[in-house]
Amino acid sequence: IGHPDGGQRTGIERAEVADGLQRRLGGHARDGTGAVGERDQLADGSTAAAWLESVDRAGEVTAEDLALAREVRSALRAQLGDGEAVDLPDVPVRVALGSDGPRLTGHGSPLVQLLGDALAEALALQATGEWSRVKTCARDSCRWVFFDHSRNRSGRWCSMQVCGNRAKTAAYRARHRHES
Repeated sequence: IGHPDGGQRTGIERAEVADGLQRRLGGHARDGTGAVGERDQLADGSTAAAWLESVDRAGEVTAEDLALAREVRSALRAQLGDGEAVDLPDVPVRVALGSDGPRLTGHGSPLVQLLGDALAEALALQATGEWSRVKTCARDSCRWVFFDHSRNRSGRWCSMQVCGNRAKTAAYRARHRHES
Protein backbone atom coordinates (compact mmCIF):
# COMPACT_ATOMS: atom_id res chain seq x y z
CA ILE A 1 0.00 0.00 0.00
CA GLY A 2 1.48 3.26 -1.02
CA HIS A 3 1.81 6.29 1.15
CA PRO A 4 -0.76 9.06 0.49
CA ASP A 5 1.98 11.21 -1.07
CA GLY A 6 2.58 8.47 -3.67
CA GLY A 7 5.68 6.98 -2.06
CA GLN A 8 6.09 3.80 -0.08
CA ARG A 9 5.99 3.59 3.70
CA THR A 10 9.34 3.90 5.42
CA GLY A 11 10.48 1.47 8.11
CA ILE A 12 9.58 4.03 10.77
CA GLU A 13 6.07 4.48 9.37
CA ARG A 14 5.58 0.70 9.18
CA ALA A 15 6.70 0.44 12.80
CA GLU A 16 4.19 3.16 13.68
CA VAL A 17 1.49 1.09 11.98
CA ALA A 18 2.53 -1.95 14.05
CA ASP A 19 2.57 0.19 17.20
CA GLY A 20 -0.88 1.52 16.30
CA LEU A 21 -2.05 -2.04 15.81
CA GLN A 22 -0.81 -2.95 19.31
CA ARG A 23 -2.51 0.10 20.84
CA ARG A 24 -5.73 -0.79 19.05
CA LEU A 25 -5.50 -4.35 20.31
CA GLY A 26 -5.71 -2.95 23.82
CA GLY A 27 -2.50 -4.34 25.28
CA HIS A 28 -2.26 -7.93 26.39
CA ALA A 29 -0.42 -10.29 28.65
CA ARG A 30 -1.11 -13.91 29.47
CA ASP A 31 -1.78 -13.09 33.10
CA GLY A 32 -4.21 -10.34 32.08
CA THR A 33 -2.29 -7.63 33.94
CA GLY A 34 -0.61 -6.16 30.88
CA ALA A 35 2.86 -6.06 29.43
CA VAL A 36 5.91 -4.00 30.28
CA GLY A 37 4.01 -1.62 32.48
CA GLU A 38 0.91 -1.77 30.30
CA ARG A 39 -2.41 -3.17 31.37
CA ASP A 40 -5.04 -5.13 29.54
CA GLN A 41 -7.30 -2.38 28.24
CA LEU A 42 -9.98 -4.95 27.46
CA ALA A 43 -10.10 -6.45 30.96
CA ASP A 44 -13.63 -5.19 31.56
CA GLY A 45 -16.15 -2.68 30.26
CA SER A 46 -15.12 0.22 32.49
CA THR A 47 -11.41 -0.23 31.70
CA ALA A 48 -12.20 -0.41 27.99
CA ALA A 49 -14.38 2.73 28.22
CA ALA A 50 -11.60 4.64 30.00
CA TRP A 51 -9.11 3.47 27.39
CA LEU A 52 -11.41 4.56 24.54
CA GLU A 53 -11.72 7.98 26.13
CA SER A 54 -7.92 8.23 26.40
CA VAL A 55 -7.60 7.62 22.64
CA ASP A 56 -10.34 10.14 21.79
CA ARG A 57 -12.94 7.47 21.00
CA ALA A 58 -15.21 7.89 24.03
CA GLY A 59 -18.37 5.85 24.04
CA GLU A 60 -20.32 3.08 25.66
CA VAL A 61 -18.77 -0.39 25.70
CA THR A 62 -21.29 -3.20 25.48
CA ALA A 63 -20.55 -6.76 26.56
CA GLU A 64 -20.91 -7.85 22.90
CA ASP A 65 -18.40 -5.25 21.67
CA LEU A 66 -15.96 -6.16 24.42
CA ALA A 67 -16.23 -9.87 23.56
CA LEU A 68 -15.72 -9.08 19.87
CA ALA A 69 -12.65 -6.96 20.63
CA ARG A 70 -11.12 -9.75 22.70
CA GLU A 71 -11.81 -12.28 19.92
CA VAL A 72 -10.23 -10.03 17.28
CA ARG A 73 -7.20 -9.44 19.50
CA SER A 74 -6.79 -13.18 20.13
CA ALA A 75 -7.15 -14.01 16.43
CA LEU A 76 -4.60 -11.41 15.35
CA ARG A 77 -2.16 -12.41 18.09
CA ALA A 78 -2.57 -16.06 17.07
CA GLN A 79 -1.57 -15.06 13.55
CA LEU A 80 1.65 -13.79 15.14
CA GLY A 81 2.24 -17.14 16.81
CA ASP A 82 0.92 -16.18 20.24
CA GLY A 83 -1.68 -18.79 20.98
CA GLU A 84 -3.70 -21.36 19.14
CA ALA A 85 -4.84 -20.29 15.68
CA VAL A 86 -8.47 -19.19 15.59
CA ASP A 87 -10.61 -17.70 12.87
CA LEU A 88 -11.06 -13.96 12.81
CA PRO A 89 -14.60 -13.15 13.92
CA ASP A 90 -16.92 -11.14 11.71
CA VAL A 91 -16.37 -7.43 12.27
CA PRO A 92 -18.70 -4.86 10.73
CA VAL A 93 -16.50 -2.73 8.47
CA ARG A 94 -17.02 -0.38 5.57
CA VAL A 95 -14.71 0.58 2.79
CA ALA A 96 -14.24 4.34 2.82
CA LEU A 97 -13.09 5.95 -0.39
CA GLY A 98 -10.93 8.99 0.09
CA SER A 99 -8.33 11.01 -1.75
CA ASP A 100 -5.65 8.67 -0.39
CA GLY A 101 -7.45 5.57 -1.68
CA PRO A 102 -9.76 3.00 -0.14
CA ARG A 103 -9.47 2.07 3.52
CA LEU A 104 -11.37 -0.06 5.99
CA THR A 105 -13.26 1.57 8.80
CA GLY A 106 -15.15 -0.05 11.60
CA HIS A 107 -18.91 0.41 11.51
CA GLY A 108 -20.67 0.73 14.84
CA SER A 109 -19.65 1.73 18.34
CA PRO A 110 -16.34 3.49 19.06
CA LEU A 111 -14.78 0.16 20.07
CA VAL A 112 -15.90 -1.50 16.84
CA GLN A 113 -14.58 1.48 14.88
CA LEU A 114 -11.22 0.97 16.59
CA LEU A 115 -11.32 -2.72 15.64
CA GLY A 116 -11.86 -1.68 12.03
CA ASP A 117 -8.77 0.53 12.28
CA ALA A 118 -6.76 -2.37 13.70
CA LEU A 119 -7.87 -4.65 10.89
CA ALA A 120 -7.03 -1.96 8.32
CA GLU A 121 -3.53 -1.71 9.77
CA ALA A 122 -3.11 -5.48 9.76
CA LEU A 123 -4.30 -5.57 6.15
CA ALA A 124 -1.85 -2.80 5.20
CA LEU A 125 1.01 -4.73 6.79
CA GLN A 126 -0.07 -7.89 4.96
CA ALA A 127 -0.34 -6.05 1.64
CA THR A 128 3.17 -4.62 1.93
CA GLY A 129 4.69 -7.92 3.03
CA GLU A 130 5.60 -6.44 6.41
CA TRP A 131 3.26 -8.58 8.52
CA SER A 132 6.13 -11.03 9.08
CA ARG A 133 8.00 -8.23 10.86
CA VAL A 134 5.20 -7.83 13.41
CA LYS A 135 5.99 -10.18 16.29
CA THR A 136 5.21 -10.84 19.91
CA CYS A 137 7.98 -10.44 22.46
CA ALA A 138 9.60 -13.78 23.29
CA ARG A 139 9.65 -12.96 26.99
CA ASP A 140 6.70 -14.88 28.48
CA SER A 141 5.88 -12.20 31.04
CA CYS A 142 5.70 -9.53 28.32
CA ARG A 143 4.28 -10.75 24.97
CA TRP A 144 4.04 -7.14 23.68
CA VAL A 145 3.58 -6.79 19.92
CA PHE A 146 6.49 -5.05 18.19
CA PHE A 147 7.84 -4.30 14.73
CA ASP A 148 11.11 -6.15 14.02
CA HIS A 149 13.56 -3.65 12.51
CA SER A 150 16.41 -6.15 12.21
CA ARG A 151 17.80 -6.61 8.73
CA ASN A 152 17.41 -10.39 8.83
CA ARG A 153 14.04 -10.32 10.65
CA SER A 154 15.43 -12.19 13.65
CA GLY A 155 14.27 -9.87 16.44
CA ARG A 156 12.84 -11.68 19.45
CA TRP A 157 12.19 -9.02 22.08
CA CYS A 158 10.14 -5.83 22.06
CA SER A 159 13.08 -4.03 23.65
CA MET A 160 16.64 -5.27 23.79
CA GLN A 161 17.25 -2.90 26.71
CA VAL A 162 14.45 -4.37 28.83
CA CYS A 163 13.16 -7.78 27.77
CA GLY A 164 16.21 -8.88 25.81
CA ASN A 165 18.53 -7.88 28.64
CA ARG A 166 16.40 -9.65 31.24
CA ALA A 167 16.18 -12.83 29.17
CA LYS A 168 19.91 -12.91 28.46
CA THR A 169 20.77 -12.15 32.09
CA ALA A 170 18.49 -14.95 33.29
CA ALA A 171 20.05 -17.38 30.81
CA TYR A 172 23.55 -16.35 31.88
CA ARG A 173 22.70 -16.81 35.55
CA ALA A 174 21.11 -20.19 34.89
CA ARG A 175 24.20 -21.38 33.00
CA HIS A 176 26.55 -20.23 35.76
CA ARG A 177 24.33 -21.62 38.50
CA HIS A 178 24.71 -25.08 36.97
CA GLU A 179 28.49 -24.66 36.64
CA SER A 180 28.90 -23.85 40.33
